[in-house]
Amino acid sequence: MLSPKTTVPTRGEFFMRELDLFLTPNAVVSVHPEPLQAVGRLRDQLSKTRGAPLSQGPDAVFHALVDVIADRYLLACQAIEDRSEVLEHEAAATRPEVLEELLDLKTSTLEMHQIVKQTR
Repeated sequence: MLSPKTTVPTRGEFFMRELDLFLTPNAVVSVHPEPLQAVGRLRDQLSKTRGAPLSQGPDAVFHALVDVIADRYLLACQAIEDRSEVLEHEAAATRPEVLEELLDLKTSTLEMHQIVKQTR
């Protein structure tokens, strides 16, 4: 599974971080080469809710983590769409670099939607 590093893309580029998840009858194991915001965010959510998903079993924790990651993808897609709208207005000036960035963002949006579809 890939997790977006940031929700604010630059020039249509996303930086992904690898996340391997293993679900066992008694635990969820996450393996990642560096700290991930999604894992930290889930940890914070568990602290605020007094670990509600923990009492429901490892599958609920697994599902909660996948939800956090999918939410980050959707935020990233929204950021691309917002930037695309700005570029569409600037494209009226027909500057080649604006049109190039717009196409890059549109391509990134399509790629992100494909990833999210596979994740859910």
